[in-house]
Amino acid sequence: METNGAEFLKKIDLAREELTHLSQKIYGASDVNSVLATIGTKTELFFKAILFPSESPWRPFKYFINCLDGIIDPEEIEELQAFRRTYNLARHNPRFRIGVIEALRQVNSVKTVLRHVFDIGVGGSNQTTATNTRRVYWLSAWEHMIGDDIEIHIIVPGESENLMGPPELDMIRIDSKQWEAAKISMAEAGRLDEWQGHIPEEYVKAWNSLGDFVEAIAFEGEYRELLICLAQFEKYLELMPGTNRSDSSKNVLVACLVALVDVMDEVPNPKGIAPCLTRQVISAYALPESAIDLKEIAEDLARVARLAWDDLQPLIGPLWASRDEFQELKRNSIACSDKFPVIIDANRRLIALHS
Repeated sequence: METNGAEFLKKIDLAREELTHLSQKIYGASDVNSVLATIGTKTELFFKAILFPSESPWRPFKYFINCLDGIIDPEEIEELQAFRRTYNLARHNPRFRIGVIEALRQVNSVKTVLRHVFDIGVGGSNQTTATNTRRVYWLSAWEHMIGDDIEIHIIVPGESENLMGPPELDMIRIDSKQWEAAKISMAEAGRLDEWQGHIPEEYVKAWNSLGDFVEAIAFEGEYRELLICLAQFEKYLELMPGTNRSDSSKNVLVACLVALVDVMDEVPNPKGIAPCLTRQVISAYALPESAIDLKEIAEDLARVARLAWDDLQPLIGPLWASRDEFQELKRNSIACSDKFPVIIDANRRLIALHS
């Protein structure tokens, strides 16, 4: 199996091939900008999710590149920063113009620098690529005019006798003006599609009946990258007690599961898991220290991870299983929570029950 670094270099090679193809025909500025915007977004997400997962994803791409200070040469950092500036212009400025030759030079430079980064083994670049953590998620969005925000519900697809469909996995609020930008970010991180053909029509009709419904979409990709895409635009509101994301034990558990995978390769010993996990949840996944059950959940997941400490290099996931799937997987698990429906199986996958 390939490493995360080797897998990402393939994505850079694909961008290089697309630019080379453009150089062999008459092209428009938007053609070059599209390639740069796509590989730029993937590079930014790679820095946030793989190279420096313990850093807050709200920090700008510039900050993550500067995290390489002292690891690689200053000239290499400047090459990455130059590409970042080009990528931002290509993504946000419709009047931006760059020739194919210069675009190709910058992408080649990024590949050279990242090869050096991967040779050093920064972050999770040399970990085996987890090919079984992609899946489809349904997203339903409602606009709140008073708070000027959009409430996005993330749902694991499935059948349900409930008129509203399966229960949500997570919920996040973003600035309503950033909805289109959030969709672009998600499309560049994975695959984004309209709801037709993915979500049963009766569920969408039920969601629409609640009023202020914006739209439903389907996302295919890594849950962590989905959360990072949305977290960039998250909006904090003073809401009534019980209605914040941090008031839901289920949402806190989801954030803790993602954070546990983030920190496992950086924790020097089992005793440090709980505090590292808590810091990650607060800094990277938008939850306050006062989030409901945060301490209890962090300590319990740390206990589960300690039970399988010798087998956790790296920990894969998180994944969500149906009740029947979960019970079957639980029989062969190497560690299991006594308080929450969470297990670690023999393939080092962190799996939780979705109900």
